[in-house]
Amino acid sequence: MQDLIGHQIDLSVDTVVAAAPQVAAGRVKAIALTSATRSPVMPDVPTAAESGYPSVDFSTWFTIAGPAGLPADVRATLEAAIAATMREKSVQAALLKAGYDPEYGTPQEFRSRVIQQTATLRPIAESAHITVN
Repeated sequence: MQDLIGHQIDLSVDTVVAAAPQVAAGRVKAIALTSATRSPVMPDVPTAAESGYPSVDFSTWFTIAGPAGLPADVRATLEAAIAATMREKSVQAALLKAGYDPEYGTPQEFRSRVIQQTATLRPIAESAHITVN
């Protein structure tokens, strides 16, 4: 973001959290969002799909992970607490204020999302000879 603001680069792909304050200050211009839907933080910015690129659907996400073998009762308690927390209006408001689009998904939904995005990104990484060290 600093390089974009400083005119060292012409384009950047970044998170809404990082970009929104810079857009609001007039330092950068948001062209499109890579998510499937518009952001409530920047509702006037179209999605890439709306801009003619329907296959672009990548959004930033965060997850809470525990160790492999976590007992089922502990996992269930944590899942219920996290889901309840994400339903709280004060938590949603704080996340929106910070630039996040609060969304909760079950562990199964998260797993499906990771599998889908991996299947989409793997061929791109392979064709660009990107490897993990």
